[in-house]
Amino acid sequence: MMKKLVSGVLIGLMLAGSGFVGNPAQAAGVENDSSVQTEQSIEAIKPQASYTVTTNSTAVVSGKGDPGTPVLLEVYAQANNISMQRDADTKTVKFTKLTTKEYFKVGSMGIFVKEIKLSLGENKVIIRSLSDGAKIEKIVNFKQLRESSVKKSMEQLKESSVTQLVNSMISQ
Repeated sequence: MMKKLVSGVLIGLMLAGSGFVGNPAQAAGVENDSSVQTEQSIEAIKPQASYTVTTNSTAVVSGKGDPGTPVLLEVYAQANNISMQRDADTKTVKFTKLTTKEYFKVGSMGIFVKEIKLSLGENKVIIRSLSDGAKIEKIVNFKQLRESSVKKSMEQLKESSVTQLVNSMISQ
């Protein structure tokens, strides 16, 4: 029993030490080449999702990257503040109005934080690294709350029982 345990531990140490288990890419014969796996110099932290809805007129854009990396932050909205019309063929929104364009560098701790003003409706936020061309796109939808809709929702909550509330949350 003791011989099997010792031999099993020795075989495990030899495999881990050889890099066969420790580095699966090397075991598969893949070289550690930058063309195989490219890592972007910037990464978005906020907004987290690619599509976000908010009732605030401002949003925080933050991320991390290599310290000193030059970054361009652009925010686009639709011109004349009209409601967004989606193109039926491409399923995309056309953003024509540049509302924010800001150049900055990633801080010495490897993070950046910027506050942006949002136009009513959908806003396209583009974070672009100027060193390697990495590009991150997020959509933030700014919706205004109307007092009447808030009152209506509050009245519905008062009239509903706990079971009805749970059922409505589950059905959504």
